[in-house]
Amino acid sequence: MNTERVKNVLIVLLSVIAISLASLIFVTEEGHTLSAAQEEAIIAILERDDVHFTGEMMRDFRPVRQMEMHRYDYDIESLAGRFFGDEKFSDDEDYPERIFMAEDGSKIMAYSSWTNVVTFIMGDGISNAAFNAAPSAATAGLLAMEYIEGLMGMPSDMQAFPTVVGERGNWVVNFFTTYRGHVLHNDHIRVNVTENGITNIMYSRVYFNGFVGENRNIFPPNEALMALVNHMRRAEQVTGRIFIDDMRLSYLLMEEGEQSVGIPVYVFSVHLGGDLRWDYIFNAYTNEFIRDERSL
Repeated sequence: MNTERVKNVLIVLLSVIAISLASLIFVTEEGHTLSAAQEEAIIAILERDDVHFTGEMMRDFRPVRQMEMHRYDYDIESLAGRFFGDEKFSDDEDYPERIFMAEDGSKIMAYSSWTNVVTFIMGDGISNAAFNAAPSAATAGLLAMEYIEGLMGMPSDMQAFPTVVGERGNWVVNFFTTYRGHVLHNDHIRVNVTENGITNIMYSRVYFNGFVGENRNIFPPNEALMALVNHMRRAEQVTGRIFIDDMRLSYLLMEEGEQSVGIPVYVFSVHLGGDLRWDYIFNAYTNEFIRDERSL
């Protein structure tokens, strides 16, 4: 046997296999990335329907796993004590709501067992010297961070997202928990700041413990955008101009009976004019509408 010839044949075969594997990896990655042409096409289709995408287009839609998530247990009484301080307040429970209210009605704390969200309302606004001296998105963000730190402490995994400027001159400061680059939609603090300071806060937490299960394909961003527009135009019969300010892939806690899991979702920030801003949430696995939430 000509060992040298066999050796050369093996080298050639291994080279072919290596090239084939590299090509397969390239095709797989390309198959889960939106091309520039696809991005231009979806934007053109939206524009023809008077829908304007002003955010940054998502392009990567590689398969993802679910996440282990569970409902958070708040220490409601402790939160109320810190929020009202020395003020006297009432405590009324009418399932699914529990309402705490200052004696003079200037402050309210509400907890919903359905949504598992705590809402703080400050009628007179809460401010500080820096914000009063120069109200802006930057000082609104610093004010929000300072107040949260004193009220419940800023969770270590949370980070600030760009402050949104509302139509009425208010600022909305968002803090979300991220895990390995993924935003956890249920784990956030949203602070509304007007010229009078902080007027309300939405506080939502979840327990999470990493990814579970197998990777599954998700719908491409362009198809998710079409599902959003079709839902708004057909199911909700929204007319007129629509602005989509942002889209992101997040994880949402889904609960059914005793079962709970975090699934990947597309979250679209939609502006319908005036102060009408909503987050529309779609299941990234199925491209089905889940719900919408008022974002301002």
